[in-house]
Amino acid sequence: MNFNVVDASTGKDLFFSDNPKYTPDQIGFFKKNDKLFKEGWKPEVIGSGTARYFTVILGAESVDTLLMKLPISGGKEAADVFSFTLKPSKEPCEAGILDKAKLNNVDMVKKNGRLIIKKVQPVN
Repeated sequence: MNFNVVDASTGKDLFFSDNPKYTPDQIGFFKKNDKLFKEGWKPEVIGSGTARYFTVILGAESVDTLLMKLPISGGKEAADVFSFTLKPSKEPCEAGILDKAKLNNVDMVKKNGRLIIKKVQPVN
């Protein structure tokens, strides 16, 4: 899955803008039952400058739910819930292909081959 995370109200990329709010090492994905956020994994960064995006392998399950965690409010906030379905790949050794995705139960769509994850920022 290829994706960018943008501020839901401004559309500004939260990781790859001129003055990003976060650094790429601050995002993590965790299995939905890992409420203590102990065994997660980081997405890989593709591209350069402000033309970067994340990519992550979602796994072999055809339907799954992950938690996406950002370090807001000192890291004590609840994680976003990312649920997805995969469809079979036509390639013999490839993992499934992202079919549908939801963030916090809202449908997401692809734009230019990437998901645009709209993150609502808390009031500081």
